[in-house]
Amino acid sequence: MYFASLLKSVSGVQVGPGLNIGTLWQKESFRQNDFAYNQGDIIETNGNDFRVFICTTAGTTAAAEPNDYANALDGVAVTDGTATFTGLAFNNAPFLFLLSSFPGGRAVNYGSQGGYIALSTRSGTYDIPVTKAAAPAIGLTLNFTTVPQDVDVDTCRTAAHELGHSLFLGDEYVDFPSDYKSNQSSLAPYLNLQTEADLQTNNAMDGTKIRWSWRRVRKAAVVSGPITDVPQNAFRVPVVPGHAWQFSKGDTVLLRQRAAGVPLAAASAVVQSQALQVAVDTSAAASNDYVVVQAAQGVQVTLADLQAYTPGSILFLPVKAPSSVFDANQYPYAEMVAKNVRDLITSKHAPLYREPAAEEKVQHPTLDGLTPSLPGRPFCFKEKPRIVGLYEGGATFARKIFHPTGTCMMRNDHEETGQFCAVCRYVMVDLVDPFHHFRIDLDYDDIYPLT
Repeated sequence: MYFASLLKSVSGVQVGPGLNIGTLWQKESFRQNDFAYNQGDIIETNGNDFRVFICTTAGTTAAAEPNDYANALDGVAVTDGTATFTGLAFNNAPFLFLLSSFPGGRAVNYGSQGGYIALSTRSGTYDIPVTKAAAPAIGLTLNFTTVPQDVDVDTCRTAAHELGHSLFLGDEYVDFPSDYKSNQSSLAPYLNLQTEADLQTNNAMDGTKIRWSWRRVRKAAVVSGPITDVPQNAFRVPVVPGHAWQFSKGDTVLLRQRAAGVPLAAASAVVQSQALQVAVDTSAAASNDYVVVQAAQGVQVTLADLQAYTPGSILFLPVKAPSSVFDANQYPYAEMVAKNVRDLITSKHAPLYREPAAEEKVQHPTLDGLTPSLPGRPFCFKEKPRIVGLYEGGATFARKIFHPTGTCMMRNDHEETGQFCAVCRYVMVDLVDPFHHFRIDLDYDDIYPLT
């Protein structure tokens, strides 16, 4: 990717003395042992796939990769032999677009290999004009008379779909009317896909095992430093500037582990704190960018309990479970998969939709037996495919694999009304900027199938 290294910022921004900003998107080789690096060289490491490191002090690397690479935070220097490397927030190469004026062709995303996205100004298949080569040459030559000055809307939607891949979302469409097999492709990086085998308890589908049953987030702040003790059995949580003001005294909040540049874990693996309560009105704390919290009523919390929530974790206000299903011990907070949907899947041992056909654009869920029933407010039929649950198909296979909703940009990016589903939005926002969870949760609230 030599071309990428030549890209310059029009405003003169550099990533180091004399270093073009394009080096951030240059595909780099993995770190080498006993190798001489120059200032500005960028590497990837085996211990941290989601981050790139820039050489800030020239030197020769150690005989083995230092363990410090694995957990390096943004801007933290790693000593590697006589060289020093500083971690950057993301490996930016997967977000680089190479847009070709060549008309037609299928977009590709090499992001999982630290690469880039390539697509044409137009999607689909088009005739390629050729002309006979002038004598004495023999053969044909390409005969493009014009170069497109713009891209069509469909290409823009495809670009959004491909960016979804770079943000750990997998394809939800069907190309083959066959069963998914684990040896055909890995789902590990993709948070919007799950196999049937992974959903079973005693060979029966179990709604409690749905991968995307994360707690809904109404407000979120990114932790920016170590959590410390303050008087009155409280704790000071430093957060990113501008994030503190949204909380109010008395809010019940939680801490959740999150590492910058690392995708969210499955719901069953997410590490969260016990309930906390905002102890001081944040209007007095916002200028210092911190939130003071204490243990919620009936909960005991020590500083040691909170020290696992290192910078990059989030402090968030969960959405209280609807009154119809609220249980202070068993179900205090709403989840992305509503409890009535989860229970329906478990009781029927079946998804909301089975065996899709490749040509289907939208999957309408089977909601018979949903208890409590859908909300009394008007619920448009066209919104039902947006209900989060389990819909069969994904990773180009028709069966034994599931995605979250019946309509999504990751399923059909050529649909004019296409948009990312609530789960895919959650994944992307959590990775890029959790502060914006409130925007997508308010939108999801309009279609949430519980009151």
